[in-house]
Amino acid sequence: MTNDDELYPSPIRDGVYVDQAGVRWHRRGGELKRVRIRRLFADDQTHVVHVYLDRIRDVAPAERQELLDHIRALADDEYSDFHFAEFKDDDRRAMLIVEEDC
Repeated sequence: MTNDDELYPSPIRDGVYVDQAGVRWHRRGGELKRVRIRRLFADDQTHVVHVYLDRIRDVAPAERQELLDHIRALADDEYSDFHFAEFKDDDRRAMLIVEEDC
């Protein structure tokens, strides 16, 4: 029997993410505070990645507000959950990974 958590990709669970360019990103720290999440979203230099089921997509700075609106709209939904983690590459660039569970 397969664990449902293993059916879909989870960079947060794995602690590592390799992007389309082959750059390895490593999870930094534990659970993020809201203020840190907001700062990462607001920084155009931060890469933002949205993971939903088996879909992983880069979120361009121009699309971030749409993702934030989506998160807020589902904040009180008992069937949706969001997880956030900060990742860094070897050059110390930042990435915010947003995993959406349903």
